[in-house]
Amino acid sequence: MVLISGYDLPSDRINQWIQQAINSNVQILTLNFGDCNKYIVPQCVLIGNTSLKKLSLTGIKLSDHLPQNLFTNLEELNLFWCYGLKVIDISDPTKLKKLVVMARNLECVHIEALILIIELLLGGETIKTVDIRHCKNLRRITIYRAAIVKTCWLDEVMSYCTSLETLNLNACQSLDVAKISSTSLKSLKILYCYSLDAIELNCPNLSEFIYCGDIVDLLSNVSASASVSIHLSSRPYVRDLQSWNLKQVRLFSKLNAWCKVEVKTCREKNLIIPRELRESIDSPMSSVKKLEIIIIIDEKLEFNKELIDSLFSISLHPEFSKDETSYEDESSAAVDQLDPFSKTTGQNCVCVNVDDSALENPGAEGINGGILRHIYWQGAGIMSM
Repeated sequence: MVLISGYDLPSDRINQWIQQAINSNVQILTLNFGDCNKYIVPQCVLIGNTSLKKLSLTGIKLSDHLPQNLFTNLEELNLFWCYGLKVIDISDPTKLKKLVVMARNLECVHIEALILIIELLLGGETIKTVDIRHCKNLRRITIYRAAIVKTCWLDEVMSYCTSLETLNLNACQSLDVAKISSTSLKSLKILYCYSLDAIELNCPNLSEFIYCGDIVDLLSNVSASASVSIHLSSRPYVRDLQSWNLKQVRLFSKLNAWCKVEVKTCREKNLIIPRELRESIDSPMSSVKKLEIIIIIDEKLEFNKELIDSLFSISLHPEFSKDETSYEDESSAAVDQLDPFSKTTGQNCVCVNVDDSALENPGAEGINGGILRHIYWQGAGIMSM
């Protein structure tokens, strides 16, 4: 393995080091030049190199096309912010198994090969084509900020890539309806696609679904053991709050068929259901075996009466009886009674656990700081932290 990272070194010296590595039949080569985009990689790296198995280029100036014979023996290619590249065209024969591309001005990706993993981060609006229909063995695909990703594109990918097991869609703002039908898909992530109105899943072998965004319509046919994590973005200003609350309850009710449900939000108001609506509906997630609610906030969370009533209504099992009016005038006392962290009636219980530990390592969802608070609701037995 050879790693070369240089910013102010002369090109001829870098070329000499690379040539020595190539002559030594190096199998892994990493060239990292940050964001300078000035260094031009020598042709010995791109053409006629039979020993190289993994190539990683960062901040390299490339031609608009990559030579086809680069992919003859290469098994993994990583391109990060390489200037000048506009077209990636890969076809058999090739041994390439993994392709990772982060680029701003890429215009076309066309792959006809038995590649297994594709990850594309495509900043800007320049991308016109992402054609991976012929990747029959494709197992995992990640697409980030690609305007080309629309409903018709997604339909095409799912119909052709019949071996796909993992699909990640991130910040694809042209996608309004995600229709995903697959017998092979096991993991699905849809994050920050804010134009999305509806998600339709027909994935009987799906085991994990993670969604981050606004309220959407959800139709799902998934495994009985599947888990789902929903991170609701801060509730936007809406003129028709009643309509928004109805969509919220409708989404919660569609999660009732899932085995394990996790709901995250940065505002406890996103979990509050108005009393009139609570009284007119059944508990939307009463059949969920394990429900975890996480509220991430910057200030102290107050377990007020409205929040507690809403949490009960979201996942109150039919066998658990609660007189909502019993603490109507004494909400603080009622909260204190509910928050010795558990309340039990017969065989069923509702368990509330709160963790006030600060977030030290924000996750992929982009939460910056705040307090992580876990609230577990369960139908039978006490759940431990």
